[in-house]
Amino acid sequence: GMYMLAFMREALSAGRHDVVNFAGDYLKSAEPRIVEEANMILAQSKRAVGDSEGAIAILEPLKKSNNSSIAASAYTELGKIYLHDINDLDKAGENFSTAINRYSRIQGAEDSYRGLTDVHLRRGDMESAEEVLNHKRSISTNDPWALFGVGEMAFFRGSTDTAAAAFRAVAL
Repeated sequence: GMYMLAFMREALSAGRHDVVNFAGDYLKSAEPRIVEEANMILAQSKRAVGDSEGAIAILEPLKKSNNSSIAASAYTELGKIYLHDINDLDKAGENFSTAINRYSRIQGAEDSYRGLTDVHLRRGDMESAEEVLNHKRSISTNDPWALFGVGEMAFFRGSTDTAAAAFRAVAL
């Protein structure tokens, strides 16, 4: 099963979505952890070929996974689909927020901070975007993305000293 998952990841990277689908079908009878990981890869493949609805159908049940990393990744991937593919800021925000609130320190939730910041910026809510960045910094003080975002926000507010300090911290 683990080798097949690695094979699926390679096929996804190569854009061989037909192979991803075949391998995903093959793994449907594997142990649950393997099936969930295979479904995550399959959902990414569906999204890559423009089948957002197919990806959503795969990801929704994975939100209930007992594996925190799988559940966090499902919420995050759903947020990305709603934000970038469907342009539903409400659903994107809900999924990113849930990933952060339930799984803030789990690997699969990492991109949810970026997604939720993007949702707030698209709505013109700079204050909420800055709150997300500061929350990310509170659990990962040297996160370069969060530091850069804080610097950008400070720059746009006219706080050039704060911006320069944040940018310097990213560069060093």
